[in-house]
Amino acid sequence: MKKMIALALVFVFALALVGCFGGRQDSDYLTGNYPVITWYAWGDRQSDHALVMGEINNILRERIGAELQITFIDFGAFDTRVGLAISAGEEFDIVFTSNWLNPYVPNVLTGAFLPLDNLIDTYAPGLRSALPATVLDVARYRGELFAIPNYQVIFGQYGFLVQRELAERYNLNPDEINQLSDIEWFLEIIVENYPNLFPFRPQSHDKFRETFEEISPVPVYIRRGDETLTPIARVDAPEDRETVAFMADWFQRGFIRRDLLTVMDDDVDVRANRYAVMAMNIHPATEGDFLERTGREYIAIPFTEPYINAMAGISAMVAISRTSPNPDLAIQLIYLMNTDEELFNLLLFGIEDRHFTRISSNQVSVIPGGGWSLASAAWQFGNQFNAWYMDGQEPGIWTETDRLNRESQVSPIRGFMFDTENVRVELAQIMAVESEFRDDTLFARSDWESAWEQKRENMHLAGIDRVIEEIERQLAEFVATR
Repeated sequence: MKKMIALALVFVFALALVGCFGGRQDSDYLTGNYPVITWYAWGDRQSDHALVMGEINNILRERIGAELQITFIDFGAFDTRVGLAISAGEEFDIVFTSNWLNPYVPNVLTGAFLPLDNLIDTYAPGLRSALPATVLDVARYRGELFAIPNYQVIFGQYGFLVQRELAERYNLNPDEINQLSDIEWFLEIIVENYPNLFPFRPQSHDKFRETFEEISPVPVYIRRGDETLTPIARVDAPEDRETVAFMADWFQRGFIRRDLLTVMDDDVDVRANRYAVMAMNIHPATEGDFLERTGREYIAIPFTEPYINAMAGISAMVAISRTSPNPDLAIQLIYLMNTDEELFNLLLFGIEDRHFTRISSNQVSVIPGGGWSLASAAWQFGNQFNAWYMDGQEPGIWTETDRLNRESQVSPIRGFMFDTENVRVELAQIMAVESEFRDDTLFARSDWESAWEQKRENMHLAGIDRVIEEIERQLAEFVATR
């Protein structure tokens, strides 16, 4: 009986927490006369939240006969809080999902999201023509659509983002940067002359990205250009150890921050422009995005060819909860966020002359400290290409991005999504190993060589060979039915 009472108290406490974070934001902008669509997004609540939401709802009442309430959750807490809401069966309508935050496939497997094909056909048929089929269909799992990808950059092009002032001061020529090692001389200058800057911000497994394509939630890849489509565990590829050794050398030379092992979230340092060089995927809007985000100019330097991998597009999607009381309205709202430029840009930029000033009909300047701006997060909410250009962004970059989306080299297994059902135990065990030996920090350990060997051994003990066998089987079926 004591155990039952304790469990009941835990459950009640969990529900209380969900209720607190679900309804913590003011709702003066809701009239109480219309159905309310609830949307969980990650980010910071802004001071003019109620004002902007009031304007948005003036439009939505007319367009779909509903009102919207967005709850912003801190990035670091998003997975936990949304997971708690789902586990508790809380009613909500729309939520952000991806392969890296609020993970898509595990949520589909637990029945957290509604299938969307019938909803689209009935309430938002125009969504199918608003988004390219190759974008929409990448979210299919076992033939069913459970999320809508936000149309944005879908190609990957690896490179650097460098503070413009530093690059120009030391005559860094982007045309001479063709690989990771080409920027070493510049990082040495930063180490010697700028003690308050971190020379380099790595991206997980930097060098490995140049030649491999990830095809599962765990580190199993195919080599680009391999016509046999042979999956390989990353720890079994010679390039894996070479990559860790390369980054360990950079760490020892002071290119990478010394406290890397203890820093869990460095977004504050990014916004404060404490990195001279950052590794990341580069696209035409990168420079403008970071100008808006940090207030400083950067130079984007890509040095790989643009490539669209098998799962490109699932990195930013929205799903409808199985507990949604308004799935018909939710899918209509998603449709509007992909087609209605007025509504979409109101959400992104807020109110003219209070939150932004207009440069031209499709370009604006965000007012610093104005109380509202989601300008750099357009990809979280809908069709990025319907967004106005920001000050510092070159008009036409959305056209250029769309061109690259259509002309980039495409994975030979585009549309393949690994069904993890038969290897769920192995995946959990492998993810535990990944958590213990994190790729983005392994090279910073003094014992990285022995740690890498231990990680490789543990990966095989955890069942990565069984996962590879299952991927091989599914790949063969996928190729046979194309």
